[in-house]
Amino acid sequence: MTLGVLLLGGSTATIFGIPLILLFMFIMFPVTSLLMWISWRLFDKHADYQLDEFEDAAAEVAP
Repeated sequence: MTLGVLLLGGSTATIFGIPLILLFMFIMFPVTSLLMWISWRLFDKHADYQLDEFEDAAAEVAP
């Protein structure tokens, strides 16, 4: 994303009257979310984050 902004920052190109840099940034928001979801599905979906320990500690502290 940073490289795209650096490369397109000085561009005066437009598509349908919208600056190319603005289109690039708005397209990259859902693309980034999609890539993060894919990464989670492939690598972290079955990870054990030991949430039970935090829930037990929170139950002890709560009145």
